[in-house]
This record gives sequence, C-alpha cells and structure tokens, in this order.
Amino acid sequence: MTTYYMDANIGNDSYNGLSSTVDGGDVGPWLTVDHAMPRGDGGVTSGDTVMLKDGNYGSFADTPSPPNTDWITYQAFPGHSPIFTYISCGLGTAVNHYYKFDGITVTPGNFYDDPGEARAVFLNAAQYIKLHNITIIGTGFLRGVDNYGIQMGNFAQHIEIDNCYIYGTGSQWNTTTSFGVGITSRTSNYVTINNCEIRDCEKGILSWGEYWTVSNNEIHHGFEDGIYNVGTSDSTYDNNYIHDIAVPIFLSYSDGASYDSGTKTITADDPSTTSFLEDMHSNRYVRITTSDGIVSDWEDVASFTGSTITATVGLGDSANDVILVEAMFGEHTDGIQLSAWGGVNPGHSQYVRHENEVYTRNKIHDIGRQCFYFGIIGNFCLNMIFEIMYYIELEESKEK
Repeated sequence: MTTYYMDANIGNDSYNGLSSTVDGGDVGPWLTVDHAMPRGDGGVTSGDTVMLKDGNYGSFADTPSPPNTDWITYQAFPGHSPIFTYISCGLGTAVNHYYKFDGITVTPGNFYDDPGEARAVFLNAAQYIKLHNITIIGTGFLRGVDNYGIQMGNFAQHIEIDNCYIYGTGSQWNTTTSFGVGITSRTSNYVTINNCEIRDCEKGILSWGEYWTVSNNEIHHGFEDGIYNVGTSDSTYDNNYIHDIAVPIFLSYSDGASYDSGTKTITADDPSTTSFLEDMHSNRYVRITTSDGIVSDWEDVASFTGSTITATVGLGDSANDVILVEAMFGEHTDGIQLSAWGGVNPGHSQYVRHENEVYTRNKIHDIGRQCFYFGIIGNFCLNMIFEIMYYIELEESKEK
C-alpha cells in the first residue's frame, strides 16, 4: 500500500511520485492522471492512494484490466481542491474497479462524450465505486439533451455516493441551469446516496434498480421532480429534505387579452403579436388573471400561435379584460414521484418492479404540484411501506 502524489503545476511523470514536492533527482510528484492509473506507467495498484494538489487534471477515464482487487483512492491533498473535467469508469462490461474519489471537483463545462448526451461522472457497468466529498458544477445544458451530474448504467453495482454537492452556475430556471438530472441510473444495484445536496437540476435523483438506500439528502430549487423513482426493489428512502421544486413562469404577458370559454382560447388584443409563439415550450401550463383579480387554475396548453393560446380545460368564464397571461413548463414537479419507465414493462431485461420500498421521515414542502405522486398501479408495485412521511404545505404550494 503506497501513497503517491500529483501536482498539476510542478509535477512530472519522470518523477517517482513518492513526494508532494520536488526534492531533487527523480523525487517529486507526477503530472498526468493517465500515469497514475493502474494501466499507466507509475505502478499504481490495488490498495494504493494518490494524493492530488490544486490544478486541473483533465479527464479520468479507465477500466482496469485485470480488475482491481482492493480500493485505489484518488484524494485531494489536505487544503487543496483538484479538478477533473470528467470521470468515466467502465465500458459497458462489468468490471471490479474499486476506485474511490475523495474531495475532487468535477467541472465538465460543455464536454459531450456521446451525441445528444453529456455527463460529469459516468459509471457504465462499473462496480465498486465510491464518490465521497465530490463537488460537481454544471455550467448549463439544452432542454431535450440528456445531461447528468452522475450517471450509472448497464447494471453498475456497489456504488456509494456520500456528501457530494451538485449544483449549477447558470441562470436558474432556464436552459442554462445545472443538469437535467443530478444523479441518474439505468438498472443499477446496491446504490447508496447519502448526505448529498443537489440543486438547480430538472430532476434531483432518478432511481432505478435493486437495493437502493437514499437518505439524509437535501434536494432543492429544481424544476421537475425531487426524486423520480422509475422502479426500485428492496430499497429505502429515509429522512430526505426536498423543497422549492417548481417550474418557472417563463411567459408573463400583460399587454391585454381576452378569453373565450367556449373555445378555451386566449387571444391577445394585438393580433400581430408573436409573444406567445416565441416564448412557449413543450409541456406547458397556462393561467390568466382578469382585471377584477380573479386568477384561474393552471391548465395544460392544447395548442398555441403567436397571438393565441388554447387550453385543454376551461379557465373560467369568458372575459374581455385579461390583464395577465402566464405560462410555465408543465413538468410534474413532485417531491417524490413513483412511475414506470416508458416501454420497460414486465419481461423487459431492465424491468424492475416497485417492490419492498420503504419511505420514512421525508420532509417535503414548497412543491409545484404533489408532494408525493403515486403514478403506478397493479402489477407495477408490491409491498410498499409509507411511514412517518409528512408534508408541509406552505403558501406557494399548490396542492398536496
């Protein structure tokens, strides 16, 4: 068990890596991550620790061959904040990695490793990974592009995510905020997510697989679901704090309009306006306010043009004095949503039924729609336990 050192500023791969400072001859820290991997030339092997000083070390991408048999730790040197632009473990084939990352910051920027997808940490069939005290900073993404802080997939197993912070530096509530999903999975097993803070993401956590423990996390200021569970079995969700999950009002039109209850259509007083067309997006709700202060419920948008919006459900009585037309994304915005992934039904190789799930002591408030949404029935669920789960409905919440 050897401790090695890296320094992105003064390191050199010709050094022996056994000292954090350059001490003459070949004594000094390494420079590159590739050199410090088991497949590299530095001699790192199972049981070793690599300490990293300040600096940007680029991408960490490795699948050990042969597999590791004990933990290899990549850890921030005390008082330092090393940066990776990307962490990737696994190529779709199950391998025992035994990698632990501790105190690293991941800043992916605009890195896209696959057309239409982007992620900061990708665990593709990886096994035995620990992410401790990791900070993941999202700088923005486009709606409709799959984008993740941490993505597990293809039966990744034995993943431990502890005390991590995932957030965004982009403008909140729009297309330049953090990630589409803070932590996401596609059929991953034996996953623990504990003591993490996730904010500025569309969804906080998407869980899918067997033997999950999700506890003591804070998920907030997102604009879809806090926890979106598409199928886990033998899993526990305990003492999570989920709040301020709400979609933004992206259209606020106050130049005058009318509403026809017969056609359920809002029409701008100025027929030449293109405001509605320019500002509308997919999956959207609309509501109106009249001059006497009556505010309609939020309802789904059926269709729209530049100067008209038609709702699927009536917005009240006809009115010629609509003083405010508002629209927002129509995502679910639930604290916790139980669902089933579209097309992944019994018989599918990646199907996981909601079974033996326990939800306890979760605090949920200031949610755009339901604090808890149960969107599965019948054969999709079995033996569910909901205990000591309480909702706090504050002024901004619309419904329990």
